[in-house]
Amino acid sequence: GINAYKSANQGKNNFLEAEQAIKAQDLAKAVESLGKARKNFESTQRNLIVLSWLRVVPYAGIQYSAANHLVRSAVQISSALDETVIAGEKILEPVQKKQASIRSVSPNQKQEILKNLYEASPTFQRSLSQIELAEIEIELIPKFAVLKQIEEAQQTIAQNIPQIKEYMEIVATISKLLPPAAGYPQEQTYLFLLENNSELRPGGGFIGTYGIIKIKGGELTKLKTDNVYNLDHESNVKIEAPWQFHKFIDPNLQSWYIRDSNWSPDFPTNAKNAIWFYQEEGGEEKQIDGVVAITPTFIKYLLEVTGPIKARDEKFTSKNITERIQYHTTAMYEGKVVILEQKTRKGIIGDLSRELLGKIFLLKKKKWPELLEAVQKGIESKQALIYFDNENTEEFLYQNNWAGNVIQNTKNSDYLMAIDSNMASLKTDPYMDRLVEYNINPDGNVKVNLTYTNNAVPTILTTRYRTWTRIYTPPGSELIKIEGNEGGPELYPDHFTHAHEISEDLNKTVFGTFFNVETQETKTLSFEYKLPQYVINQIKKGNYNLIVQKQAGVVDQKLKINFTAPKNIQGYSPQDSGIKKDNKIKFETPLNKDKEFSVNY
Repeated sequence: GINAYKSANQGKNNFLEAEQAIKAQDLAKAVESLGKARKNFESTQRNLIVLSWLRVVPYAGIQYSAANHLVRSAVQISSALDETVIAGEKILEPVQKKQASIRSVSPNQKQEILKNLYEASPTFQRSLSQIELAEIEIELIPKFAVLKQIEEAQQTIAQNIPQIKEYMEIVATISKLLPPAAGYPQEQTYLFLLENNSELRPGGGFIGTYGIIKIKGGELTKLKTDNVYNLDHESNVKIEAPWQFHKFIDPNLQSWYIRDSNWSPDFPTNAKNAIWFYQEEGGEEKQIDGVVAITPTFIKYLLEVTGPIKARDEKFTSKNITERIQYHTTAMYEGKVVILEQKTRKGIIGDLSRELLGKIFLLKKKKWPELLEAVQKGIESKQALIYFDNENTEEFLYQNNWAGNVIQNTKNSDYLMAIDSNMASLKTDPYMDRLVEYNINPDGNVKVNLTYTNNAVPTILTTRYRTWTRIYTPPGSELIKIEGNEGGPELYPDHFTHAHEISEDLNKTVFGTFFNVETQETKTLSFEYKLPQYVINQIKKGNYNLIVQKQAGVVDQKLKINFTAPKNIQGYSPQDSGIKKDNKIKFETPLNKDKEFSVNY
């Protein structure tokens, strides 16, 4: 027993040494410390086997069981981290210690790194499975009558496993996704879209700039951007656009074009549309392997890591990037000849892209973790969207909630997604505050309040906020009424009998209407509807689940949920954003990514 305690304590100290080594990016030291931790915990496990007869002794049996599960968990964690760090050391083996930036890594070294990362994917998947087994072992520890030392160790591991698991999931994802995306073993060609979320559209923002990116073996072989109007104006495409574009933007619109192709809240749908429009409108690349769409907000996240960049004798920072892009692409060209504007005004995007990539390539190694966090934040918040024309890779994105897709299979939960489409409101979105309030009763009656505050003042770029607003609800939902919308018959097609549209899209029932918010005004748009019977049945069974998805491109949106249960509430998730009293619960949280809520009663 003494030996078991000593080796377990040594293993704990080895873990702490490994943690410090990883923070210092000393992988060799981390491998050494994790190897020692693994051996010490395995020694503890062998000593406990000798004590297995204690299982039949009252009280002592509880301590034995708790210690056994605890040490098994530690063995799984130390083994998983040991193998992961060893694999990480091998992946970075081609990089010499003296090399301190991405640019200093040669093309052959990048290729070798991608190859090693690609081959390490099974190791990372196995390590993730070990972390999941450790999680199970911790859950099997008795909840009562265990020694204080065991209870404290159990709590420490239980608190850290979620973060370890999250990091392992990210590593496993990157190992499978990054090599083929970075052009290993085959060169990849991507359609690039800059979606201006100052003029919000369902898929993120108005597409003002497009481009082509080519990557081979981790090397950027081509980056070319252009004004999207240059492609659209040369096009002979004739395809009917959604009726909202004729009503609210241009009654004489000749066709639907790539600039408006992101009319769906589902990015895979928009990506396929963009590829089709690009090729039909005469784009020079015949083989497109994927689509990368970003907003100025994502550029802001990157600039927070790289620091300011300079283009056209001007300094661009994380604080001014959105405003300065707007100035260079719109305001400074007011009054100039339209043909000159269309041919030249988006060149700044290409200049910025090249300068930003150059700054990223020069980042010191100690900044790489921050860069990865910025990329992850951009993908989770849907300020960066990626699509691959490869079923296996795209499915992997779906499984990890990185695809920017509308979740279609929601048969085991309630669902909500609010979508705005800035229709001729200029660049007013940065001045909009948004609150989504979801109120639900036990009988399945729902009221969704969308409250907007337009903080803009009338300028050359900002005006009243005019939006075609839709909410996506569970299939079979029945609309009761809409309040606060614009009801003028001139705003809707002649065959409409009401000032709203009810449709089916992406396995959802969709309610849409036109909405207007004057400058310096706060206004609420309300939807009342009845949920379908399958959701009502789930509420009656005592387990309510709700998925709320965020619209791409939206910044600083707030979410409130008010749920009244049939009985007193026993538990709920996430606990950090909920407050309950008897049979009522309120959740308040930033809607900065897709979120899921559950209530048991």
